[in-house]
Amino acid sequence: GALGLSSGVTDHGALTGLDGDDHPQYGMKHLWEGDIVTVPAAGWYRVAEIATLRGQNTVTIYTYGGPHTPTSLTIRWWHDWSTAAGLTLISERGTGYWTEARVTDDGVKAYLEINFSMAMTGLMTSMHYGGGQHAGTLLTGELPLGGDSVRASALLGLFNLNGKFRVDASGNVTVGGNVVAQGVLAVQDGAVQLGRSGNTALLYGATGVKLQYYDGLLKDGLILGADGKVDVVGKDIS
Repeated sequence: GALGLSSGVTDHGALTGLDGDDHPQYGMKHLWEGDIVTVPAAGWYRVAEIATLRGQNTVTIYTYGGPHTPTSLTIRWWHDWSTAAGLTLISERGTGYWTEARVTDDGVKAYLEINFSMAMTGLMTSMHYGGGQHAGTLLTGELPLGGDSVRASALLGLFNLNGKFRVDASGNVTVGGNVVAQGVLAVQDGAVQLGRSGNTALLYGATGVKLQYYDGLLKDGLILGADGKVDVVGKDIS
């Protein structure tokens, strides 16, 4: 792919490219490369690799034509010299084109992989490297199948922080695990509310636990107070 250097920056060190052999620790120019890729069928495919295991970069994959709705997915990922890895995902539009991303390795190289839902053409990938350890490279043409040992994974949506904090395409939030949210989670003023819009909710706070119901607005139905007492608010439980 093409190699580019952004303008208006200061060069503080020698640089030979994005081949994974150079790892200046500071004063880096901003680097990028881009390639057109295809996905032959649904499944896991590798989109980038780090030849020496240890490194980091940011990869964006986006549609640029064909039958696909315009969208993009950006993944910042890293892998250490052993088996630790992590990734953060941001997508401007949640679509059904891809469902999950992960970092794998075969003991020699580390890979960024995406689980595609369908065969796809009209895809472009780009890589940005802002410094640190080895940069890695993009895979080009028809993407190869994924595999080997999974070191980190994250479900796709609008945002996912290392599989620990996820916002799906509908705005549902999952905290603490890489699972699909079944309702709405809100955290505010020391209280946690779980529920479905226009239905029921469970509110946990300093004053106790409330089971709420929806009647134009969320209203308290059953309250378990911090003192252990139960209060049924205006409802018949017979």
